[in-house]
Amino acid sequence: MLAELLWDIVAPRGIYERSDVDVRGKEGLKPARAVLKGDEPPGNIAIEEYGRRFYVDLVRGHKTGFYLDQRENRALLAELVAQRKSAQPDTPVRCLNLFSYTGGFGLYALSAGRDSP
Repeated sequence: MLAELLWDIVAPRGIYERSDVDVRGKEGLKPARAVLKGDEPPGNIAIEEYGRRFYVDLVRGHKTGFYLDQRENRALLAELVAQRKSAQPDTPVRCLNLFSYTGGFGLYALSAGRDSP
């Protein structure tokens, strides 16, 4: 039913379900990974978050290919980098992204004025 509502309201090219995480088994649910409606997503699709473009693989990527729950943290990092750059323009701003599946934190830092590593 939710897929039908999305289809009617959003009119996407397709709806693809990625419910294949191990925790589903603990809830007595079977893993699911399938096209629910429309077309299967291409290998990489462009998504945009706060004006920054990322390419993700919804089918073969880890989970959905992008960590949506980190959106506010990426935005906060960009704000902190910009503030530091503004307050100390002669001091290089460097960031080390140790969790770089998508490179999201690094791209946000770079777009906010981070200096090269």
